[in-house]
Amino acid sequence: MITRRGLFALPALAAFAADRKERLIAQTYIFQQQNKAAAEVFATVKEAGFRAVELMPAFAGADSNGVEVEIAYSGGSMEDALAVAAKTGAKAVNYNPDPKPKRERKSDEELASQADRVNRVGRALRDRGQRLLLHHHDAEMADHAREWRYMLSSTDPALVGICVDCHWAWRGGQNYMDMVRAAGARLESLHLRNSVAGVWSESLGPGDVDYAPLEEYLRGSRLTPYLVVELAYESGTRVTRPLADNLRMSREYVSSLFRVT
Repeated sequence: MITRRGLFALPALAAFAADRKERLIAQTYIFQQQNKAAAEVFATVKEAGFRAVELMPAFAGADSNGVEVEIAYSGGSMEDALAVAAKTGAKAVNYNPDPKPKRERKSDEELASQADRVNRVGRALRDRGQRLLLHHHDAEMADHAREWRYMLSSTDPALVGICVDCHWAWRGGQNYMDMVRAAGARLESLHLRNSVAGVWSESLGPGDVDYAPLEEYLRGSRLTPYLVVELAYESGTRVTRPLADNLRMSREYVSSLFRVT
């Protein structure tokens, strides 16, 4: 369901989607996690069948080997987000505001200031022909996703789109589908990863997070956010295949489930 406030996002979302070349893309965090060279990033995702990426800033400037840089990811300060936008030339920047030390609770005043700065960055990117997307990890899920919900209600839909990271929502104790529905027309990107028995799996497939309700919702709502495969390994992850194979299997899973190529 699209809320009245969500209607204000529709013109910006339509323009953003019209400029998009690929919908199913690969996040490149796993390459940074494994200290891979930038040239290997583009060669591997291309081998896995992806035609576009969400790029980590460390890999900016490398020969893309014909792979589109649809989105660039940025954490840190608002200035970092603007710098990443300029450095990569991506269509959008997926930005995650930093948590406080020890994940302390942000006050209402701090969240109001954060929302204001996010809006200002969104406006600056819009003026450059780029789009700001707001990402989250599990820290924002505390207290019934208080920070996430505050940012959703306090940022301008015309300036800021939403990226729901389904597994971080799950790890933070939230139902990711509640967030998807709350985002409504502002849902412009989805980070997709999974775990088995709580441990990140080497490729994206069936596991702790059930993606069937998401496919049904998207089909019914006719929303077409980016579908971003984001692999990450942790100490308990059992890795049995080369990364190119795991990315290819993940792409095939998402392609089949969501009926996209």
